[in-house]
Amino acid sequence: MRSYGRLHTTYLTCLEGDRMNKKLFLTQALLVATMLLNTPAFADGYEDAAPATAPLTDYSDIPVISGGIGEELDYLKSIQHHYNLKLLITESNGIFLSDVEVHIEDKQGNEVADLVAEGPIVLAKLPAGSYKIKATRHEDEVREIKVFVKAGKLNAYSVAFHNTDPRESGDPKTTSLQ
Repeated sequence: MRSYGRLHTTYLTCLEGDRMNKKLFLTQALLVATMLLNTPAFADGYEDAAPATAPLTDYSDIPVISGGIGEELDYLKSIQHHYNLKLLITESNGIFLSDVEVHIEDKQGNEVADLVAEGPIVLAKLPAGSYKIKATRHEDEVREIKVFVKAGKLNAYSVAFHNTDPRESGDPKTTSLQ
């Protein structure tokens, strides 16, 4: 007979034991079922439950979340409709970047958010208006873009940095393999 882990072993032990063991088994089975049904994968509000790897930070009542590495990418795509600003941070060849400093200011120059992006995607829920976004990589490579955010609509922008791989530069001297 094939073993299916601890729960299966416990069940077999309970079948061989007395009534107290059967109660113990039923209690354990109920506990395991309750834990499984309360995990985000089985809960009704899965798309609203943030995984531990995609940190949510509030800046002046502005929800901001960043991430997008591995399973986070699917998760962020599933919740992006709750936000009105989406930044995609890449190299110019499309390679996703993380650990990029992102600074968002409103048109009066007030800081709205200041964070280090934990992945290529930054989502924010901002009041409608114009913003300046400054993204910094390696402390010296800076990109600034101006964005206009509409309320109730996802406004997507991208920030692209130079490629770090010299083979991607397009220079024939660096792309040939010798």
